Amino acid sequence: MGIDIRAELRRFSKNALGSAQKTLRLTGIESLAAALIEPIGFEMSRAGNRFIGGLQVIASGIAPVAAIPTTTATLALWNGEDSGGKAIAIEQLGFFLGSGTPAAGATLFACVSPKKIATAPTSMASGYGLQNASGSTKASKALFATAVTIPGSPAWFQVCSTQQLAAANVGQGDNVVTLDGKLIVPPGYAAGFAILSGVGTSPLYGISTVHSEIDADLE
Repeated sequence: MGIDIRAELRRFSKNALGSAQKTLRLTGIESLAAALIEPIGFEMSRAGNRFIGGLQVIASGIAPVAAIPTTTATLALWNGEDSGGKAIAIEQLGFFLGSGTPAAGATLFACVSPKKIATAPTSMASGYGLQNASGSTKASKALFATAVTIPGSPAWFQVCSTQQLAAANVGQGDNVVTLDGKLIVPPGYAAGFAILSGVGTSPLYGISTVHSEIDADLE
């Protein structure tokens, strides 16, 4: 018995959702053929749920620390959603030298708070900002804050390192790291950041983030 294979041939077009029956695209092994046309990540930005930001004013950069942090994050991205609200899924992280003369080499460390932040930030830290990645009017409730106390015993991990020179090369850094949403910040929690490096001569660093905000059943 032969296999009856049927396909619909048409130009790519935007199809509005409605009550009419729709035919889903499937692959030859019966998996859903999703996002075969749109660029990766397009839909989240189109829906206005992706945000970009970080340091906007060099003078507001963070100083390096000489040891892996314990309960103090030099900088934190706090999720200001109410309980049951959207979770922050961090997709990209990066850092760069903003000013001063650093020591050679630097490493970006990050953590997710094991508990809600006890003293919630009330406003965006001076010199930092967040913007919708698609220009949507949707606003984020997330805030950048400095010197944030992380409750519990957070586990810090290395995000990326750079073999920076011990020289005042403003903007030197490395490629951003793609986390693909593996770092999730629940409502009321925060992601903490710090730069591990030598003292140098008054170096200040900038951190940049890309994150999506998603309704998620966190277990």
